[in-house]
Amino acid sequence: MRVAARNTAAGLAAILVFLHYYYRLAVSPTVPERALLTRYMRVAAGTDRAPDQYRLLIPRIGVGLSHWTGLPLSDVVIWIDGCSLIGGSLLLAWVLHRRGLATQILPVLLYVTALAGADLENPRAETMPAFLAVTCVLAAYLEPSRSTHLLGAAGAVLLAGCRPEMVAAAGAAFGLRWWVDRRAGDLAWTAALGSLGVAGTLIPIRLYPDTPYLTEVVQIGHNLDPFNALIPVLACAPLLVFLNRAAIREWAPLLAWVGLELAFTVLVGRIEESRIYFPLAAPVGLVAAHLWAHRTRADRFRDDLAGQVTRRASSGALPGELRATAGSSRSPGADGNQEQDP
Repeated sequence: MRVAARNTAAGLAAILVFLHYYYRLAVSPTVPERALLTRYMRVAAGTDRAPDQYRLLIPRIGVGLSHWTGLPLSDVVIWIDGCSLIGGSLLLAWVLHRRGLATQILPVLLYVTALAGADLENPRAETMPAFLAVTCVLAAYLEPSRSTHLLGAAGAVLLAGCRPEMVAAAGAAFGLRWWVDRRAGDLAWTAALGSLGVAGTLIPIRLYPDTPYLTEVVQIGHNLDPFNALIPVLACAPLLVFLNRAAIREWAPLLAWVGLELAFTVLVGRIEESRIYFPLAAPVGLVAAHLWAHRTRADRFRDDLAGQVTRRASSGALPGELRATAGSSRSPGADGNQEQDP
């Protein structure tokens, strides 16, 4: 428990530093052009372009809270984004702790912080709340209970208002697990998430049918640029470095969630804008933490075993042939003596 608390505190310290600069560079009244606040007001007024206009839940909540409380919109925005990022990170740390990965909490939270920095380049209202929503759904998937199911349901509704295609992709994780285990709960989650994805897509289009698009709808040509394709590879590097066939089979549902979202992004998004798939830092970081922990434990076991064999060989506790084999595996000078030239 102490390890989890220390790693969580250290990770939150990094997140707070990021939020400080996020406020100063994107939200503060001293910023000459606050594109994020302008987008909030345009989306709430129904005058922005698609697809931003179709992600209207958070801007309407933010502008409504500003009018209701009398607080400046900048203060409301930093509270929304700060609480979303911190809340999602705390929930992710809890999931890691529950799965015996307390030592991996700090690396995962540092990864989340680094990837969140992409939102500074082209901030959007839905990015940080979507991260919180994804983490809620992830908790319901990995730690099923009455409380996490309620949390996951709230996260799914929030995600439908922020990134409807992402909540539909989340249904793939539950659907693949249902295909293996045939649990009715997973089938219900699959249907609910798919329905929310469809509703979150069609309702805004119905409300604003004549909204022009900011760019072309299909972005495949743009995304085929190798330089652009490098960005998602780098963003997923902590996962890709240790991925193997066994890990793919074990984590197929969550990898399908991530893969479907990346496929949506290649089709209608711009893959060099890593803020688009930043909310998936939670499942990516969790799977990477499992792979890293398994790899380090295996390496540590192998090193310990090799050390025991070498010590027993040195003390004569092993048979002669095995002692010679162990001794030959030691590097020159390992016993403190250097090899002499003939």
